[in-house]
Amino acid sequence: MNIFGKSINVVEELVEKLKAAGFVGVREDVLKVPVGPWPKDPRLKELGRWMQIQTMDAIEPLPLALFPRVLGWSEQESRILFSKARQEFKEMKRQLYVYTHFIYGRKPEA
Repeated sequence: MNIFGKSINVVEELVEKLKAAGFVGVREDVLKVPVGPWPKDPRLKELGRWMQIQTMDAIEPLPLALFPRVLGWSEQESRILFSKARQEFKEMKRQLYVYTHFIYGRKPEA
């Protein structure tokens, strides 16, 4: 539980939840994915470009719903923060990456 009243880091629970729901062969792969085109490897550079775009697109929608209601921020204060965050991702002064979880399994045979 956190300030939002619910855990927002649910990835740690997903493997067990899939198993509890009856899925079999549940597997989790965790990949270190670059944010931005900074890697030298062409594949990682392309992946990083897409992750940068996705990250910049995702900065605003969920927090804009939560920040005013939970943190008491005004919409304008929230948008200013999101604008600054997007600018940070555009400038790419740092070599950022995220751990991305891929979790999958199969429905059991009937």
